[in-house]
Amino acid sequence: MPSYRFHKLSGANRIFAPGHDHDFEDDLAALEHARMLADGYAIGVWEGARCVAYVSVRRATQGVREVVG
Repeated sequence: MPSYRFHKLSGANRIFAPGHDHDFEDDLAALEHARMLADGYAIGVWEGARCVAYVSVRRATQGVREVVG
């Protein structure tokens, strides 16, 4: 099962808090978790050296801003 790292991002998409790791079955499950974390913060999602996505700050009409890879 892949391990994903989640980082809180500043307004300039720079990491400003230590990341934390969780194992998920796939990218979609990891992105669902990131959406829950995005309460007041954008979240960067990484699986190893691969950037999976940046999830925007949670608002009613926003979700995943960009999926890379």
